[in-house]
Amino acid sequence: MSEVDRSAEGWARYTWYKVTSDAKRYADRGTVPVIEADTAGNGTFASVTPAELHYEGMWVRLSTARGSTDVVRVASGKYLVASEVLGVLNWTLSRNWEEETVMHVGDSAPVTALKYKKYEAKVTHHWMRARATYTTADGNAHSHVTLTHEPGGIEGNAVTLELIDPAALNATIDVAVTGSNIVVTLASTAAPAITTTAAQLAAALNCPAVISLGVTAKVKDGETGAGVVAALTPHAHLTGGSAAENYGYTDVPVIVVLYNHETNDDRTEGRAIIPNFDIQNDAGKLIEGTITFKSAGHDWYRHVS
Repeated sequence: MSEVDRSAEGWARYTWYKVTSDAKRYADRGTVPVIEADTAGNGTFASVTPAELHYEGMWVRLSTARGSTDVVRVASGKYLVASEVLGVLNWTLSRNWEEETVMHVGDSAPVTALKYKKYEAKVTHHWMRARATYTTADGNAHSHVTLTHEPGGIEGNAVTLELIDPAALNATIDVAVTGSNIVVTLASTAAPAITTTAAQLAAALNCPAVISLGVTAKVKDGETGAGVVAALTPHAHLTGGSAAENYGYTDVPVIVVLYNHETNDDRTEGRAIIPNFDIQNDAGKLIEGTITFKSAGHDWYRHVS
């Protein structure tokens, strides 16, 4: 942990400490951390009982000031690991105080007391689904194409591709779609020999029948498409498509980090609880989720302007 100089706020030096590593600063309230200190960095640690312990940002206040060369550490405990929301387009955050009207004995009029801060966030994002793909592998250099099921989802795994060598003179390329099966009869000429290049195959596959399956084709990344393709029989499936998840969360711990840019990006950490966060997805469309959460007491222990 590192010492935090809060002498400007009236605290004695070497009484406030915080976890140094940002990745480990959000403690799980389910596990009480053990705080230890040594004298002058001599490596002999002993447990100390904090006068205050803030799980948000893992700050501690010691009742007795330490020396300037003393070392304070968290000997054991558990911290929260952050997770991500992908595909965020925009977000908003508003904050205000929950108020309560009270009247104390001797007051001539009611006063408004601040109970806790309320935060409301709205996030607009794409509902992400993994897309099934397939890239041909046989044949000459620069002769490969990649098919992608653009909508994503498990449906793309049912799409198949077959490339047929017609073994006939002067055949022209032909694309046929039956159900989710794409069958391409390749062009050939004398010998007989296939003449269809990867660039020609990709162009032929980007036809209305194939596009109706949600599938697009392109020359494999990093290749020119000038190579002659090889036959592909029997057919091959696109793979990797997965269904979108329905994220339904209740009582989820949320780490909130706010910055006061007027004071050298001073950081205020807080943790709140999402009472409920439930989004139903409509594949491939934009959706909005509204998250409302609150934090009470001195969890928010420092002012953010």
